[in-house]
Amino acid sequence: MADTPKVEQQEKVIRLGLGTLTIEDVVGVARYGWPVAEIGEHNGVQAAQEAYTRMGRSRAWVEKAVERNEERRLRGEAPEAFYGINTGFG
Repeated sequence: MADTPKVEQQEKVIRLGLGTLTIEDVVGVARYGWPVAEIGEHNGVQAAQEAYTRMGRSRAWVEKAVERNEERRLRGEAPEAFYGINTGFG
C-alpha cells in the first residue's frame, strides 16, 4: 500500500480551476474539511469560469448517457457501460 501523503491539519482554501490539484489537497478536503472555493459563472477568475463551463458540459454528457440507458432499459436492451460512472471513480 502506498504511503499516505503528509498533510497538515492547518486549514487551506482549495481553489479549483486555477492550477494543479494535488493528492495533498484532496486529503486535506477529505480528512480535515479544508474548504473548496466556490466556482461558477459569477467568479471573476477566468480560469475558474472555464473550469465551471467544462464541468457543466461533462455533467450534461453524463445526464444524456443516463437518459439513453433508461431508454435502452425500457426497450429491454442491455445498458451501455461507462467506465468510472458504472464502476465508481477511483
